[in-house]
Amino acid sequence: MADALATRGSTALARPSFIKEGDVRGTENITTNDIKFPALRLAQAMSPEVKRADPAYLAGLREGELFNSITRQVYGEEPVHLVIVNQLGHRNVEFDPDDRNVVLAGDIPDDDPRCDFTFQTIDGVQKRIKPRATRFYDYLVLLIREGVDPELMTLSLKSTQLKKAKVLNSQLKLSKLPTFAHLFKATPVPEHKGANSWYGWRFDAVGYVSEELYNLASKDYDKMQGKSVVVEADVAEVKDDDDSIPF
Repeated sequence: MADALATRGSTALARPSFIKEGDVRGTENITTNDIKFPALRLAQAMSPEVKRADPAYLAGLREGELFNSITRQVYGEEPVHLVIVNQLGHRNVEFDPDDRNVVLAGDIPDDDPRCDFTFQTIDGVQKRIKPRATRFYDYLVLLIREGVDPELMTLSLKSTQLKKAKVLNSQLKLSKLPTFAHLFKATPVPEHKGANSWYGWRFDAVGYVSEELYNLASKDYDKMQGKSVVVEADVAEVKDDDDSIPF
């Protein structure tokens, strides 16, 4: 888009001139119910895509960098700009404690015991134990980068980022405007607590979107109404030794 803001350039191959833009033959029977939206991910030290021995390894990806979960394109560590098409609510997911790639249960109700903190006596000391379920706040967003069309993606915030999700939700709600009226800058930032470190998000409100972006996001919002957006769970672990945050 002409008004997209500058970020690290795309590594995608340029479309040959003989392949006409807008020619989508062969995709007529593929609906939004038949696809999985790519997720905008922030790589952690424990992300499978960062580990060389993991089948999901993504060459060149480093912790603290952004990447696309479907195309596996690496966007780098520079800030990106987002338009939030829709705040999709939250969900509680239980993973296999021995294999975080295995989901035991999704969409667990908030009043389920698996969402509650518990207490356990270990070596004579009572410890507060995190819930078995991990809470995610999910968003449908447009990723804005210079020189390429906006990309419709999902974004999930969990664990150490839950407080940031609630601040973001508050900004959106209190504005009394459509979520897609605002342009945000999203920046990967290093965070730590005690001996543990990881990368988190910083969201800064940039201002209002252009009319072009507003109309595009509005169409995406209308198109997705009444449809289920499947958000793939991010299995990467973040450890901060804070029992107040459910993982």
